[in-house]
Amino acid sequence: MKKNLVSARVFCGLEGYLKQRGQDGALLLRQWGGEPDSAIGRNSFVDLGEVVALFEMLARELRDDAFGLQFAEACPRTSVGLRHFAAANCATLRDALATRALFDDLMARGYDPSYREEGNGRFSWSRTAAGPHRQFMDFIVGQLVIHTRIMLDQPGWMPLAVELPHSKPRTMQVVRRVLGNRVRFDAKKAAVHFSASNLGMRLPRSDPFLHRAIVDALGTLKFDPTHDGSIVDQAHTLMTKEGRFHPATERAVAQALRISVRTLQRELADAGTTYRELADCARRSTALQLLHDTECR
Repeated sequence: MKKNLVSARVFCGLEGYLKQRGQDGALLLRQWGGEPDSAIGRNSFVDLGEVVALFEMLARELRDDAFGLQFAEACPRTSVGLRHFAAANCATLRDALATRALFDDLMARGYDPSYREEGNGRFSWSRTAAGPHRQFMDFIVGQLVIHTRIMLDQPGWMPLAVELPHSKPRTMQVVRRVLGNRVRFDAKKAAVHFSASNLGMRLPRSDPFLHRAIVDALGTLKFDPTHDGSIVDQAHTLMTKEGRFHPATERAVAQALRISVRTLQRELADAGTTYRELADCARRSTALQLLHDTECR
């Protein structure tokens, strides 16, 4: 059974953010059992439950019940990833939200997101979560709202309404600044609602050709992007180490994984792919990541 996983990109900027707040971010991460920013691969995935626990721990350490929203606000661009980049190059906000839905599993598994256009013209995004997911859920909601502002190039844009499945925080100023004034607490789920007029808004940086190229490339990935620790995933990680494509022979990869070439071939076959396809996939994902990083500078 696969774990619920989340992209390690959510950590990007966390160590620096904690330092800004007077905390030794690297020390806190190591005490928790994680790694500082410099040691985390942006293309890797980590256990979702551990990330949820980390966010709750940091909120307690900082005595900040709006930590998730504040972190989303502090690091809007470093955590966007290729899914956002593909969405930002759509023609309209409706198309961008549809693209986010299409590639939602590149960000996380285990939150069962729902993207739904309602009969009255409104569009709703929602996630359900059981247990103490407050800070991470707020982070995800804050990211969606902030990334929408970035796509629209409208710093003051606010959603039609927001729902959060927890009690009202002490720091309402942060909530209003990030999510607006129409926020309902103690809801059954986390949700962000967009009006019909929002959906037709044009994205100023739209590039249809680039959007199609990214979507086509992402759609050709032959393996599950939510790395579950398999031999195939380990081989892919070796090929994309430090955000660069590292070409290697089949024998060299097998030696690095301390397995035989025959075992590597069998694992690849069981996953429905070949070494050549895996190498092509690694090359594409690295190229797309470099393209995205260049765009966000």
